[in-house]
Amino acid sequence: MTRKSPHIALVTGSRMPKPDVETPFLVAALSDLQLASEIVPWDSAEFDWSAVPLVLLRTPWDYSQRSTEFLAWAERVSNVTQLLNPFPLVKWNCHKSYMRDLQEHGVRIVPTQWLPKGADVVQDIGPLLLSHMGKVVAKPAIGVGANGSKLDDAQSPDFVAHLETLLSQGDVLLQPYVPSVAVRGEKSLIFFEGSFSHCVRKVPANGDYRVQDRYGGTVQEDAPTLQELAEAEKVIAAMTEIAGPSLYARVDLVEWEDAPALMELEVIEPQLFFKFAPHSAQGLAQSLKDQLTAV
Repeated sequence: MTRKSPHIALVTGSRMPKPDVETPFLVAALSDLQLASEIVPWDSAEFDWSAVPLVLLRTPWDYSQRSTEFLAWAERVSNVTQLLNPFPLVKWNCHKSYMRDLQEHGVRIVPTQWLPKGADVVQDIGPLLLSHMGKVVAKPAIGVGANGSKLDDAQSPDFVAHLETLLSQGDVLLQPYVPSVAVRGEKSLIFFEGSFSHCVRKVPANGDYRVQDRYGGTVQEDAPTLQELAEAEKVIAAMTEIAGPSLYARVDLVEWEDAPALMELEVIEPQLFFKFAPHSAQGLAQSLKDQLTAV
C-alpha cells in the first residue's frame, strides 16, 4: 500500500540538542485547516521531497554542525519543490556576515568584528584583543543556540585558547559584552510574511549571559516599544531588499548604548514561541495554506 504524501513536510534535525516542543502546535493548526503534515529530518535518506508541494524549515537545529551538507540539501530541495524560507534567503542567513550587510543598509547592530578562519591569534588578532577593555564574546559565524560562544576578558589565556580553536574551525565574530542583557534580557520580535506577529523577552539565568533555555534562560510574553518595533521593521525591510522576503523571521534585539540593536536575525530554524501568542500558530498555518493555493 502506497503511503499518501503529506501536503507539507516540516523539517527538523536528526541530531537535536533538545526536544522540539513547538512544531506540534503547527501540526495541530494545520490539521484544523484540513492540511496534512509530516515532521521529517532534513537528512532523511528515505523521504521523497519532490512528492510534497511545500517543505517548511522548522527546527533543523543541527544544521550548523554540517552547514555545507545542509545548504547542498536545501538547494536540491528548492529545485524540486517549494522550500520556505526560500533557499537564497537561507544561504544568506546561514553565515553571520549577513549582519554586516544589514548594517550597510542602515540597521543598528551590536558592534561586531569579523575574524577570518585561520587567522593567527597573536600576529593577526593580538592588537585587536589588546584594544578591548573588559569582557568580550567570541562566537562562530555559523552556529545556533550560543554553541561555541565564550564570554571572558579579551586577553585571558582561556579566551585566547578558545578563540584559537574557533578560528581553526571557521570564521568568528567578536563582540563586546552587552551588560543590558543580564538586566533586561533580549527581545525577540516574530514576523510572518513581513508583518509583526508577537514578541517575547528572553532572560538569562543569574550570572549567565546566554538567554537560551538550555543554559537556564527563561521566556516571558512581552511587547516591543515603538523604537524596538521600528528597528525590527527596518531589519525586515533591509533583509527583503538584500535577500528576498520571508514567510517567517525572528528579530532579536538588545539594548546597546540606550537604543535597540540587532543581536541576530533568524530565518532558518528560530523558535517562534507559539505558546506565548494565542493563534500565532494558526496564523502561520493559514499563510502556509495560502502558499499551497498559490502553487
